[in-house]
Amino acid sequence: MTTSTITGTITTGVTLTGASFTNPVTIAAGASISGTDAVYAAQNWTILNDGMVSGDTTDSGIHLDGGGAAVTNSASGSIGGGAYGVNITGATGTVVNYGSIGGGNTGVYVGQGTDALVRNAGTISGDGLFGVSLTGTDATLENSGVITGSYAAFLDADTANRLIVDVGAVFGGVVQANATAANTIELASGAGTLAGLGSDYVGFQTVTIDSGGSWDIAGSLSGFAGVTVEGFTSRDTIDLTGLAFDSGDRADLNPSTHVLTIRNSGGGVLGTIQFDGGVTGDFFHLLSDGNNGTFVEDDETPCFCRGTHIRTPKGEMPIEALRIGDLVTVAGGPPLPVKWIGRRSYRDWSAVGNTGVQPVLFKAGSLADRVPARDLLVSPEHAMLLDGMLVPARHLVNGISILKLEDVEQIDYFHLEIERHAVIFAEGAAAESFADDDSRDAFHNADEYRALYPNERRRRFVEYCAPRVEDGYALDALRRALATRGARLLPTAKAARTPVQQGYLDRATRTTVEGWAVVPSGEPVMVAIVVNGAVVGQTRADCYREDLKKAGIGGGQCSFHFVLPQPLSPELSHRIEVRRVSDWTLLHGGPVTLSAVALRNAA
Repeated sequence: MTTSTITGTITTGVTLTGASFTNPVTIAAGASISGTDAVYAAQNWTILNDGMVSGDTTDSGIHLDGGGAAVTNSASGSIGGGAYGVNITGATGTVVNYGSIGGGNTGVYVGQGTDALVRNAGTISGDGLFGVSLTGTDATLENSGVITGSYAAFLDADTANRLIVDVGAVFGGVVQANATAANTIELASGAGTLAGLGSDYVGFQTVTIDSGGSWDIAGSLSGFAGVTVEGFTSRDTIDLTGLAFDSGDRADLNPSTHVLTIRNSGGGVLGTIQFDGGVTGDFFHLLSDGNNGTFVEDDETPCFCRGTHIRTPKGEMPIEALRIGDLVTVAGGPPLPVKWIGRRSYRDWSAVGNTGVQPVLFKAGSLADRVPARDLLVSPEHAMLLDGMLVPARHLVNGISILKLEDVEQIDYFHLEIERHAVIFAEGAAAESFADDDSRDAFHNADEYRALYPNERRRRFVEYCAPRVEDGYALDALRRALATRGARLLPTAKAARTPVQQGYLDRATRTTVEGWAVVPSGEPVMVAIVVNGAVVGQTRADCYREDLKKAGIGGGQCSFHFVLPQPLSPELSHRIEVRRVSDWTLLHGGPVTLSAVALRNAA
């Protein structure tokens, strides 16, 4: 079916009929239509507007009075009317806007029918009352642009209303949903802010954060009443704008009901926030938002991964094999019995990409020669004792010998509690035991502890066995030392004593690795190509390159071009290193990470 196209200028308006036009109808760029209801149709017409449409002072720019009607307004398109910009009245309809739509009363109105839909990536304005008004049954509004009006949006469908907020969306006015319907705010992937829950966004029962989202959700504590927050992770923050921060306040999560209760220092309830089951095992804390309010943040508790060997008087034991009452070796004192073992697990969607729970990998020898003795996996918040400081693992990641893993699909964490906070040994590395800093409820078996010790009174303050450091010069110096060590780390879990003199990894692809390396003696340098920790081959850096000769490097006879034994899969991420064989020193320019997404886009 061919498309009708309107060009030129029409000042008396257009009425769409099957006798005159073929559906859909395009209003061409540069075309201008004005009049009472500048464009009107009584059937289910589709309008594609690239031009300018203007209704008179009492009517609409585009008025469609048939079910299944649709309007798409391009980035160059402009639609305006004295009452409505776009008015779809007969039944359900769809409006997609990339340009400008405005009305003296309402920018866009879609009434009646099922599944009304408005997507806005441009500007919609309602000077008199509504930017967007949707009625009928099951209405959806998605905004990545600007919508303004006394009510930026009025979602009055009587069954369900769905508001999708993309990063950067602006609502200049209240967003009101029909309080008797099931209404959801969906926060799209990316980093954004939703301010005014309960005041600027009214009538919603659910706020859901899409996978990959990182959102600051702000509102009064009363604004969260009756609202369930879904998809909340350690990347997200709730800002209770009306609750002045008090260091004595606390946030307690009920692992069964997923209700977070905010209490004052006397134990009185200030309010609650309902989460979905995705926060089970998480630990929340409060801090000042810097603007007379209180942030609620989700922290992950420190833990060891399954399989970690713990030092005991009887030898090294896998952590999952330990039982309450077993003795463990403690730094600076006699062995102590295990008082409790906290457990928590994550699978699939709750693990992959969840930066708060994905483990940190300490390669064997990354902290000292053969320390740890084997690769060690801990949670991001687990503190290691280094240079007399307790430092959370996430602050030690250097991308060389201490890595953050992001694609682990199954995580089982364990944490050992003894009678006091102390240093124990995991794979030979000094690490902290469990300290109850309001984080016990982060474990799936927290009730087990209460059953074992029903009359125990919790200490008001945690006494750490060493200073806990998360910033400052001492930490910066430690990080530099560990990164330098990582660059010289050998497969034997020891660091080479002699650093490389010169060399560089110039380029790494799925098929080839190129660079150069020299030593003062002028002898050819053997280099090893390492992919994802495994040596895939060795080559001699003795090829000629004119640019190196001009730079006075090795007479130009010091480059290498290595063809991988087989191309790397574009479906997986790959970490490529080049190391000098003689002392296992990492060449500058590496490691290079080829991500699956980047490879797929490049294909």
